[in-house]
Amino acid sequence: MLEGGLRVAGFAYAPPREPIILWDPAADAQLSDSAGLHQASVRQLWEPRPLAAVPWGAAQGERIASDSHRGPERALEKRAGALRVATLGDSSTFGMGVPWPDCYSAQLEALLARPDRPCEVLDFGVIGFTVRQGIERWRERASAWKPDVVVLAFGAFNDHVAAVDKSDEQRIADGAAAVAGWRGCVRDLREHSRAFQLAARVADRGGAAKARDERWAAVLAERKRLDKKAGWPEFDGVRRVAPQEFSALLAELSSEIRASGARVVLVSVARRPHAEAIHPVLKDYSARVEAAAKELALPLVDARAVFRAHGGSDAGVDALFLEGDPLHPNRAGHALLAAALAEAIDA
Repeated sequence: MLEGGLRVAGFAYAPPREPIILWDPAADAQLSDSAGLHQASVRQLWEPRPLAAVPWGAAQGERIASDSHRGPERALEKRAGALRVATLGDSSTFGMGVPWPDCYSAQLEALLARPDRPCEVLDFGVIGFTVRQGIERWRERASAWKPDVVVLAFGAFNDHVAAVDKSDEQRIADGAAAVAGWRGCVRDLREHSRAFQLAARVADRGGAAKARDERWAAVLAERKRLDKKAGWPEFDGVRRVAPQEFSALLAELSSEIRASGARVVLVSVARRPHAEAIHPVLKDYSARVEAAAKELALPLVDARAVFRAHGGSDAGVDALFLEGDPLHPNRAGHALLAAALAEAIDA
């Protein structure tokens, strides 16, 4: 009777979402917003929301595909004789700041297409992703498309970020545990039962909400403090993915993909020189990508070297990125990466 009465009265008290430390509270809030670009995911932590509007493709009416990748809708069954490529990475792969036609995935598709070999490139990049999330993205989304080639572009920035209390590995494990067994039952009741929501509201008014908000505020404040130190190799805090773990996870992901029958191409992601100057540890992640290519006998596209060769100077390299942005290429930068990838794939 209580449950029915609360529903008839329209009462609801949604459970709070613990902030994902990479994002600020405002960005975290979009995970619960049906109009937001991203949605929460138990194992990926977040992913592009199917059919969500893409801000940088507004002029073209662009939306995320129904399978959560960026780019046009595709049929799951591949066309006969077609080459299918999947790109996995972070915001540079997603194409943050540029419309879909400017992304390296879209430009790569055009470069690889032949009259006798149609090509489709599926962009599974996600803003803010680490290689640990990339493993889950491959398993949950990209692998079902059975690509012939998979491009892995990780280690640009997100992996080194201070995580304060939980690495990505710990956060994924905690999320999986929260939806299993009795904890999952309690979570479901809190999510869907109005009676449980009423009890939670009473508890929050009794001080639980204040204590929770204070704890989260302290965690976010600590994250900001540690951010100033995380760019240096001697950082002794918890990173989202530590350098040594990064190497192991990149090898694990490459092995899984190769076991599926697909070829793997690694990318050492480009950044503005200034970003590497203030975050020296980022060069370590790039070096680990290059080492993995040698150890695993995988083709490597060294985008850092490609950008440097084309730009000729720091100012020339900077011109390949969005204005005032240390990490995200503009159309010209994406074009260079697409051309280098096309050469590596067709080699």
